[in-house]
Amino acid sequence: MSGSLYNDSLRLHSHSQKEIQSVLYDVIIRDATFRDLPAIVDIYNYYITKPGDLTTFEEVEIDVTEIEKRFKYVTQEIKFPYIVITLTPAITSITSTGDNESLPPAPHNDNEYIVGYAYGRFYGERYSYRFSCENSIYLREGYNGGMCSSSTSLLLSDLLYLRQ
Repeated sequence: MSGSLYNDSLRLHSHSQKEIQSVLYDVIIRDATFRDLPAIVDIYNYYITKPGDLTTFEEVEIDVTEIEKRFKYVTQEIKFPYIVITLTPAITSITSTGDNESLPPAPHNDNEYIVGYAYGRFYGERYSYRFSCENSIYLREGYNGGMCSSSTSLLLSDLLYLRQ
């Protein structure tokens, strides 16, 4: 896979007594790169530190070195897909000044903000699992809905293609 896998638009709004800001974002799902790993660590560590959350079954936050090992295993050793979901501002309109609490913070890479990631890997090591795989999808806190379904569809279609 290379380039953009999915491109759509999303409008996010920030409202406060001082400001109404509307931003149209391009939603792009693309292959993850090493530059994306700090953002991926931020997203993943949220699920480790969230009280009562058992998403990862990990108890200690990980660093970029650890996620890089996992990223290399998935993308280079077993050659499975690893994708990121990004938002890139397309149009912004501000009617006054104030807070913008519900909008994404500063971009991670080249004016894009990574709001999620997904990857696949083998389900089991035994021969009888050769046509089975598992997928993991993590979204930044506060993001959900269509982004997840789009990334799931792309990830699953890529995994099916790999197993043919």
